Amino acid sequence: MTLEAVKYVFENTLADSNLSTVQELTAYTATAPTSKQGFAGLYATASDKGANPYDCVVVLNPATYSALLSSMGDSYVYGGPEMVRSGVVENLYGFRGVVCSPFMPSGTKGYIIPWNTLGVVSRWDKPAIDGYEETWTAVDPKTGFTVGYRIFEHLCKGKAFMGGNCLFGAKVLQAGIITLK
Repeated sequence: MTLEAVKYVFENTLADSNLSTVQELTAYTATAPTSKQGFAGLYATASDKGANPYDCVVVLNPATYSALLSSMGDSYVYGGPEMVRSGVVENLYGFRGVVCSPFMPSGTKGYIIPWNTLGVVSRWDKPAIDGYEETWTAVDPKTGFTVGYRIFEHLCKGKAFMGGNCLFGAKVLQAGIITLK
């Protein structure tokens, strides 16, 4: 369920049509790197386009993230096993973090996202009635989205049903997101 929310953020919210409402696309587009030197050069790309790399997260699609992995040699030197296991490495090449996302608009290989340029929120959809056997919330540790769960018993059928939902929203708040093509 929360992966659908993440998919929406990357495929829809960061689509060129939404980015163009707050920024000139050509001013915030760069070529995705394929070499170790190229990935290190993203620091200069971010800085040249007015972003502080330390306050940016680099999000790469799986093919580009794989190129990063293969260019680095031994991942333990740079980020430990998390880089290979979970697709996340903190403080790489001066960025706040580098992550892998399988959800990107067609033709996009990644983004450099400065802090505070993209707003993503979630909250619990508290039931309006008190007719459920049980309700609770949980936070998905991989995405950070809050999920609300509820159990309903259908006494005539002798069955219990469990449902869950996630309310979320995402919006590009200001110019500065650099698209890697």
